[in-house]
Amino acid sequence: MQLNYAEPSHQTVTVHQMEQIDKPTATRLHSLGIHSGCELAVLRKYPFHGPVIVEYESQRIGIRYSIFLALIGGN
Repeated sequence: MQLNYAEPSHQTVTVHQMEQIDKPTATRLHSLGIHSGCELAVLRKYPFHGPVIVEYESQRIGIRYSIFLALIGGN
């Protein structure tokens, strides 16, 4: 029996906008390198609109669900 140790594929989303986010949060995300046009790997979405764990440039970041939706252009 051969085991497969391949990395699990994660959903990738593109940041579309940062204008709907409050200034301190947008500044913090920008300092982490997250800006319009960058791609984030969604590692985990917690139930009931809990936090979303994303990965960008080998760093894992937990963000609120409402901020995540604003980043990807959702409602």
